[in-house]
Amino acid sequence: MLEKAELTLIIMLSKTKKVITTHLIVLCSVASRKLFYSIAWRVGTLSLQFVPPAEGGGMEIIMRDIFVNGYAYPSISQEVLADWLPSLTFVSCFSYGFAEDGHIIQLEDDALREPAAAAGVKALMVLTPIDETGMFSNNRAKALLESHAAQENFLNDIVSALEQKNMFGVDFDFEYVYSENREQYAQLIGEARQRLNPMGYIVTA
Repeated sequence: MLEKAELTLIIMLSKTKKVITTHLIVLCSVASRKLFYSIAWRVGTLSLQFVPPAEGGGMEIIMRDIFVNGYAYPSISQEVLADWLPSLTFVSCFSYGFAEDGHIIQLEDDALREPAAAAGVKALMVLTPIDETGMFSNNRAKALLESHAAQENFLNDIVSALEQKNMFGVDFDFEYVYSENREQYAQLIGEARQRLNPMGYIVTA
């Protein structure tokens, strides 16, 4: 009975092409908690709830909520965006850069945010060390991470943009950071979380 239940789940998952938004429940006979936890470990993508034998016995297997994030340029085809939005939880607007003094280089992302909002998809700011010409620069990241004044400008601009554009949070995507600035980068992310999380915004990295 147990193997049949697991096989049923595997088949159903393999046939699913979109995010499952409703709970899928499968009941099967389980004799002990030890066996239950063994199943939970092997079927790592599921949430399992044990039902004691005294209460009828069995195991309830429920699909977890799945969060899907898609990165996109504002220039993305509106047709492609419309096709993907029903499967997304977040759309990450790629990307916002910053000047040497830390002020954000704004991104014209209405073409991403507005369709996303209409579809119930939350928009995130992607923050990258790109300059005014759109080029990635580890020197730009270095200038920000070694200046408290620049970081203050940076964080203040993030808050303003999130509020003005009704976005859900930020994603730090600094791929060009010198090794000597790694700890400063981690500290900046930590400071962003301390400031933004209480305001209801998420911070990912």
